[in-house]
This record gives sequence, C-alpha cells and structure tokens, in this order.
Amino acid sequence: MMVRWQRVLIYILGGIGCWLLLVVWSQRQLREFHLQIMLRGLEHHVRLTELLFNLDDSISDSEIDNIRQKIPYHIAIIDRQGRVVADSLFGQYLEHMENQINQREIIQALQEGVGSDLRYNPATDGWFLYAAVALSSGQGFIRLSQPVSGPWPTP
Repeated sequence: MMVRWQRVLIYILGGIGCWLLLVVWSQRQLREFHLQIMLRGLEHHVRLTELLFNLDDSISDSEIDNIRQKIPYHIAIIDRQGRVVADSLFGQYLEHMENQINQREIIQALQEGVGSDLRYNPATDGWFLYAAVALSSGQGFIRLSQPVSGPWPTP
C-alpha cells in the first residue's frame, strides 16, 4: 500500500495545529490560575494591613506614606461616599480624583467585607490588581493595588 505524501503532510500539519491550540489554551489557563492566586493574596494583605495598622478614614497622607514604605502596595483610604481621603501615590491630587464608590472591589467590600478586581488604570497606563476591605470603624474602605504585567485585553 502506497502512502501519499499529501495525506502525510495533512496529518502532520493537523497534529502541529492541535499541539499549538493545546499550548495556547494551557498558557491561558495558567495565566488565569496565577491571577487568581495573586488576587487572593492581595485580599489577605488588605485584611492584614487594616488590622496591623488600625487604619481609619482620618489618616493623613504622610501616615499613608510611612505605611507604604513597610508594604509593597499602593494604598488608598476611601470614605463611605467613595471619596479618596488618603493615597500613597496620588496624595497631592486627591481633590481631582474621581469617586470610587462604583468600583467593583469597593462594591464587593461593601457587600461581602472584601472585594477585588483586575482593571486597566489610565492614570498609570497599566493593568492593576485591586483589593479593598471595609474598615473596622465602618467609616470607609482601605484599598491596596499592585501592577500586573501580561497579555491582558486592550481597554
């Protein structure tokens, strides 16, 4: 029986195509798994930060800057109305910051006590993980964020 080279070539190309699809799928799955681990870690850190530093919505930017030197995250304190009252990165621009009450991590923190999100931040031109927790005082939220790199969708 004679094997035709066209049939062999089709089988080889089909096998390579299937292998490439498997590689792309597994990379996407690994990236999503890694992202979920990072989100859960950030949620734990925001809870610990609130407990360790006993934060409330009367904290000053200089106090936030001191805390920022101890932990590797961007910190923001947000009041119950969604206004940013202290920020470790953009403290000098507080009056120009938009209201944060409709951000996914704040809504989740309001409903469940802790919330997280991955989104594009146009102010820094990058993707960030956000995690927020309601303050023990009930007067607002603390939010931590960290940049992430990867092939995320274009905003």
